Amino acid sequence: MNRSPQPRFFFVHVMKTGGATFRQHVYANFSHGEVYPVPHEDDMYRAWLVDYVLTLPPDRHAAIRAYTGHFPFVVSQLLGVDVVTLTILRDPVERTISYLKHCKRYHEQHRALTLDEIYDDEFHFPCFIHNHQAKIFAMTPDDKLESYMDIIDVDDQRLERAKRNLEHVDVLGFSDRYDE
Repeated sequence: MNRSPQPRFFFVHVMKTGGATFRQHVYANFSHGEVYPVPHEDDMYRAWLVDYVLTLPPDRHAAIRAYTGHFPFVVSQLLGVDVVTLTILRDPVERTISYLKHCKRYHEQHRALTLDEIYDDEFHFPCFIHNHQAKIFAMTPDDKLESYMDIIDVDDQRLERAKRNLEHVDVLGFSDRYDE
């Protein structure tokens, strides 16, 4: 009997959309080492860097059945293996408010600031707020990507690319319908 290989998954984890909860379900349904990254084993300071994941040793890639890091959609294509892509999106305003509250709660430099002041932060705004969901799906290999934090201008052409890429996501969920 010829068994087909088990599918591999690539979760495009957009920040503040419910992805951390989803990732916990992924960890619960795969064996140790089958999910990337593995906390306390993979270098968590570099686990979200595009070059780092792409240059993992071949035996490590062979063991991975689910990629769950914060990576742009294009990384699913750069891996060079067939993957089932999944993502969760959220209303952009709700996602931004959630991110701002996250900053206020967890970033020492933001605790005393208003949400408006955090929004205007010169580092956080372009990396994590401005058209963030569209950016994650609009990035290309030509962008010489380092990480999901890279700054690109999401113009009309990039927005169209993001929409086309979303059409290629195999499983698309929305945070407001998470239970479904």
